Amino acid sequence: MAFRRVLGKLRLFYKLYVAAPKDWRPPRLCEVLIYDDNTTAHLEPYLKDRSVSVLLTGGELINVTALLHAITQRAFWKGKFYLAYIVAFVKASKPKLVVTIVDNISNFYQISKSCGVTTAFIQNGIRGSKYGDVFFELPRTRDRDCHVDHMLVFGSAIGKKYQSYISGEITVIGSFKNNLVSKSKLKTTPSVLFISQYRKEPKNNAPLHYEEEGLVPISHDSFFSSERILLNFLANWCVNNNKTLKIAACGRHCDKDCSEADFYESICGLSSYSFIPHLEPYDTYKLIDATEIVVTIDSTMGLEAIARGKKTAFFNTRGMETKNTTFLRVGDEFGWPAELPDHGPFWTNHRDEKEVKRIMDYLCKVSDQEFEETWQQYKLELMDYDSGNTRFVALLDRLLS
Repeated sequence: MAFRRVLGKLRLFYKLYVAAPKDWRPPRLCEVLIYDDNTTAHLEPYLKDRSVSVLLTGGELINVTALLHAITQRAFWKGKFYLAYIVAFVKASKPKLVVTIVDNISNFYQISKSCGVTTAFIQNGIRGSKYGDVFFELPRTRDRDCHVDHMLVFGSAIGKKYQSYISGEITVIGSFKNNLVSKSKLKTTPSVLFISQYRKEPKNNAPLHYEEEGLVPISHDSFFSSERILLNFLANWCVNNNKTLKIAACGRHCDKDCSEADFYESICGLSSYSFIPHLEPYDTYKLIDATEIVVTIDSTMGLEAIARGKKTAFFNTRGMETKNTTFLRVGDEFGWPAELPDHGPFWTNHRDEKEVKRIMDYLCKVSDQEFEETWQQYKLELMDYDSGNTRFVALLDRLLS
């Protein structure tokens, strides 16, 4: 493992300091510095009247001035090449605020105290404690004095979990991207929408990913066996209950790459469902609003759907289906880190056909008002909905005034 870490650092050094294209201009002074370009499109609507710059974090372009300053940083000589570069870039930009929607990158947690600048992250996905996820990595950073001034999170449960590792203020906002899209008043159809979490199968039968620091391989077939079992049941349930089964694609550009559509065709055939391509950034939210019932295994989109007031079923059986005791552990349960039972009105953590039927029958019969009353018991802990991101706007005004 030590050799792999050293090799990883050498690759990073080459990517950052040697191979990346260079920008010879000094970093631009700004009010707001966006950490990682992938978040820019979501934040732009709220920053139109602000002086904004972007810190590219994927090696797309390296600023030479910051690069040279990074060499004078103590972190550089301790092998933390990228952290040294980030700190040098931030100090040169002199922003009032550094903000990101990449909430699970440990380098970001070092910026506030290293640079004396206000930082804010916005949670952008369900987090867990499995290998490679943020709460697996964070215990290793306890000695780094992690601090983020403002942590904008889905709900109070995950906020408390972050705050046990990172100092800073917690603000519950729900999903930032979900809040961008107003709830549609389109008439719903008698349908069930399954939220796909598909990932393309690796070449040469390689594992989809590893658990326990690379020691336990998880195959593509094993990981997605939950989909095969659940969708076979859902297809029959929809026929028996006069519902249309739809599958919302996960991958962008699935009109060009047919692997996701082929995967679901191998499970359901051609006639028992409709496969809906994901072509635009926010089109799935509109699809959710026009659907009667949403079904997911453990996707962030499922939480976003229920936060929008949609009747949603959660079948958290992923770890059960891998038949791997290291995979099913703390962090796999519905609502984690909230302490909820294994079975609830609209969720279960176990593969049990009777449980699936119980939940689907309940969602079919319960009224929207009754379901909303049930969800009210959990929403502040799991995921709130703040239309238009008013809490984020208020924070921006306070920090930049």
